[in-house]
Amino acid sequence: VAGLRDAQYPDRIALKMLRELCEKVKSLQGDEAISEAKAGGLTSPLKKVLKETMKNYGDPGSHDKTTEVREKVDQLKGIMQDNVKRILETHVTLESLDNSSSSMSSQANRFLRQSVDLRRQMQLRNLKIKMIVGSCVLAVVAYVGTMFVDF
Repeated sequence: VAGLRDAQYPDRIALKMLRELCEKVKSLQGDEAISEAKAGGLTSPLKKVLKETMKNYGDPGSHDKTTEVREKVDQLKGIMQDNVKRILETHVTLESLDNSSSSMSSQANRFLRQSVDLRRQMQLRNLKIKMIVGSCVLAVVAYVGTMFVDF
């Protein structure tokens, strides 16, 4: 019996397939027919058995739990890599938002200080205007009052 397989096809599955094929051939042909067989003399029932067996073992994961688990691990590894990539992207976005919020906070503080300074300037200007108007009114009252008073 000779076989050919892919380098990534596990040995244990190739051996399992050969054992199963050997059992099927023995049950179909018998030991005597196998011993009398010539090279290249494959009968049509054996061709069918060979094709069915090869089709069944086309996917190594369906017959080997280790391969199946490895495939699942590879899938999970891919998912985890995607998740880590998303986390890193989110981290970059969060840093950007943090920088923006820090900038906005400093601008808000600057605006608050400027508004307080402007309010004080306006209050001082209003006080000056009130003092000037009060002085003018007092001067007019004093002028009018001196007209009626004889010294």
